[in-house]
Amino acid sequence: MQQSLAVMKLALQVLSATTERREPNPSDVQALMGLAPEAAGLAVDDLACEVVQRALEYRKKVRCSFSEGG
Repeated sequence: MQQSLAVMKLALQVLSATTERREPNPSDVQALMGLAPEAAGLAVDDLACEVVQRALEYRKKVRCSFSEGG
């Protein structure tokens, strides 16, 4: 996954907007859809949560590979 921290920030911007009952930036939503195209049919907040979950999973795998010496 692209730089996982940047991806999480993007998703959190979208989640913040929806939580504050604002429209998220359409380009941010499009970027999330590009990161998880199979989840693009979800509600925007669910899409953002899915992207955060994937980014966290990716970070976990990267950390494990470093701790295993790989």
